[in-house]
Amino acid sequence: LDRLKHNNQAKEQQGESMTSDGHQRLKKAAGLLLDEFLSVADATEAAQCVADIGDATLHADLVKSILVLAMDRSDRDHIRVAGLLASLHVRGAIQGEQIECGFELVAKGLRDLLVDVPKAADIYAQFLANAVVDKIIPENFLEQLVGLVGDDVLGGQILESVRKHIDLPLPSTRIKGQVKIILDELFSSGEVPEAAHSVFDLDASQFGHEVVKRAVSLAMEKGPAEREYVSKLLVALVEKECTTVDQIMEGFVRLLGRIDDLALDVPDVATQLANFIARAIVDEVVPPAFLSLAPPSLLASGRGAEVAGLVKVAVQRNHAASRLATVWGPGTGKPVEELKTLIAQLVEEFLSCGDTVEAARCITDLASPMFHHEVVKRLLVLSLERAEKDRALAVTLLIFTARNDVISRRQLHQGFARVVMALDDLSLDIPDVAPKLTTIVDQLASANVLSVTFRSHVWGSKARCGTRESVRAATGLILDEFCLLADSAEAALCVSNLRAPHLLGEMVHQMLWLSMDRDAQRRTMCSKLISSLHVRWVLTVAHVTEGFELLLKDLPDLVLDAPNAEEVAAELIAVAIEDKCLSESFLAAINELTASPETAASIAAHVKAKVDLPLPGTKARRSTLSALEEMFSSGDIDEAVLCIKELGLPLFGHEVVKLSITVALERQERERELVSQLILKLSDEGVTPPDQIMEGFIRVLARIDDLALDTPSAVAVVSAFLARAITDEVIPRHFLSLLPSNVESSPLGAEVARSVRVAVGLPHASSRLTSVWGPGTGRPVSQLKDAVAQTILEYLDSGDLQEAVRCVKELNEPLFGHEVVKKLVTTTLERARGDDEQAQCVRLIGELLRQEAITSAQTNKGITRVILALPDLSLDVPEAPALLQGLVSRLLSAEAVTAEVAAALTTASALTPASA
Repeated sequence: LDRLKHNNQAKEQQGESMTSDGHQRLKKAAGLLLDEFLSVADATEAAQCVADIGDATLHADLVKSILVLAMDRSDRDHIRVAGLLASLHVRGAIQGEQIECGFELVAKGLRDLLVDVPKAADIYAQFLANAVVDKIIPENFLEQLVGLVGDDVLGGQILESVRKHIDLPLPSTRIKGQVKIILDELFSSGEVPEAAHSVFDLDASQFGHEVVKRAVSLAMEKGPAEREYVSKLLVALVEKECTTVDQIMEGFVRLLGRIDDLALDVPDVATQLANFIARAIVDEVVPPAFLSLAPPSLLASGRGAEVAGLVKVAVQRNHAASRLATVWGPGTGKPVEELKTLIAQLVEEFLSCGDTVEAARCITDLASPMFHHEVVKRLLVLSLERAEKDRALAVTLLIFTARNDVISRRQLHQGFARVVMALDDLSLDIPDVAPKLTTIVDQLASANVLSVTFRSHVWGSKARCGTRESVRAATGLILDEFCLLADSAEAALCVSNLRAPHLLGEMVHQMLWLSMDRDAQRRTMCSKLISSLHVRWVLTVAHVTEGFELLLKDLPDLVLDAPNAEEVAAELIAVAIEDKCLSESFLAAINELTASPETAASIAAHVKAKVDLPLPGTKARRSTLSALEEMFSSGDIDEAVLCIKELGLPLFGHEVVKLSITVALERQERERELVSQLILKLSDEGVTPPDQIMEGFIRVLARIDDLALDTPSAVAVVSAFLARAITDEVIPRHFLSLLPSNVESSPLGAEVARSVRVAVGLPHASSRLTSVWGPGTGRPVSQLKDAVAQTILEYLDSGDLQEAVRCVKELNEPLFGHEVVKKLVTTTLERARGDDEQAQCVRLIGELLRQEAITSAQTNKGITRVILALPDLSLDVPEAPALLQGLVSRLLSAEAVTAEVAAALTTASALTPASA
């Protein structure tokens, strides 16, 4: 502190003119920083503004300027300014010593401040009390307060007021106490919605970070159930708008700042905090770029670095969302061991009494739907070990729970799959386990709750992992699950886990063989699975070729069971060629693979007929191209959505997305904007589900190297499409963690991923990306500015008010209204022809507001932009500050701008050289 005082004294001796200029610039910077923070409450941006100042020795003066400028603000703003100082301190942007020195400078000038702000002493006391409570300033600062003020009476009054604030609950202290009561009730009852409602009733949105900090720190000392409640509470707080994403980020930043203190009570604090942050990221309550937005000093070393490393690993591994959804244990957060014990007791009780309804109620009460596969497995294993009546009870319960949606079909299949995978071990204790399980499968298949193909899985599952038998058995399971869930990523993971790359050709053959005698839907899903595995580089063209070669060699046997086998094989080959999983040259090899030239000719003819005629994929592509061309011509997105919807091909939604983006790559910003809006509309209306949109983007990324050959800017354009889709919420924010490893291992694919992470992590990413192709309909900004300038000039010359309003409406750019206001005001100032044109300006702004051609927020923003440009404007129009002052006074009288904008103009005018 003494060194800082010495630096300030040295600066005072450098010259009056230099000191005056420096103070004016610093005061202006403080005013801009303060206005920006009170407007958007972005602590990260505020910290960056402080960093941009550069000279750390100016931080004490900066704190002084912030405190002084905040004196004439509202009580609510005073609370937020106290939070700003705490945030800057937590982020290491301003050191505690600098803040203390800033408070000292304010104390020394307090008597002068009272002339302009009569309540300055009370406001200063409130700021000081908050700083002491937040541990920014040490309590012993109060001992020298009277001496700093230089007035025993005034200093004593301030000291008494500070102590009163500290003794009585400050707003932050009151919030902490009330949050503690709410959390205790939450931990007792488990009622997350009620807790969120109670927080909402506190009406303390500016203290959202305190809620987060308090909730997480308390949960760390509790069990998994309480931690799960807190993770769900954070989601509920954002959904109910009790707090903002920025406040939740601020809460986590403050926890990182206290991590060493927390470690004294919670030894594994790094692991727990990392789990909370990672869970918040996949729950989309903090952005994926959180770690890049957090202060680097908090993550550089020690426990902070450990947290950062754990979070990165957690959110980037496969199936991060589903893993982190149960990071505190399945369902309500109960540990897995506890859930398994409860399930074992439930199954034992059911097999003893046979009460199906009671057992279903107990399963529901577990509140762990993602863990129902354990119920299925436990029920099957115990019933297989017991008598036939127990197996009959098990079948009854499984049918009842499946039909009444107590256990989902996915969980049922997963439970059976786990039993099938464990048959080798089970057969040691139950030699006849296979026929017993087959009987259960047949009974459930008859009730339409399980696929009959599990019968073949039961008999083919005894082989070990990596062998031909195990691959055949697993192929049926993978195909069945994909037909049910259409989860390409899960299928790719299952194939990779087989650890049998030398048998992937036989796996393709098995998939094709299993779909030969089934319906068209299953064959379509089989083709889609092969294509998806190829896109993810799990299967190569060689694997697919080998699979079809084996299929053609089996045709004589297949024809015996499926008379139309040749036509079905031709259909599968045609789709594979169209999806580029199979080379067209494969047709030339058919003669060598089939038993007779007639068969080869028949298949080749069928393939050519299928390729010439529109296959489902071809039909989707052609119709999509036609719809896109029409949309680009007319701009009618609704009509394009209707055309795609009428195709009735929801399984080819990925083709619509892929084709739309690849076509838009070679178009202008307007067409790219239309495609972004089309994808959003397809999602909102349920025409294309999120998994199909994600699959479309994955297929675009898989072709990024080829696309870059024709469109050099492909990486930038695809990155923009992907980032826009994330902010439009048509695909989840954790999409990048779901990308196949081969995509990010590609240099261009990795570049796209990096660009998207940066874009969605920037401050105000949503508003930035909404206009990524240019405002509104995607027209370039320069073109819009020219149109606005022409409209303004014609209006000021002709005075035709309604014509000007019509022209602004025809721009169809509601987010660009600020440019209309700015251009209108600056043009009026530059012409400076008297009161008539100023009246014209006020009339047009008023009429635009009345007809809702622009919003009040856009008006305020436009005037603010003029105020910020006032120093440059004054060089060409020296009387600009005075003219603008008169214009804003008229707008204020007409209630077209706010008092805050008028106050900002008064401040800026005082700092403008021309006005001096």
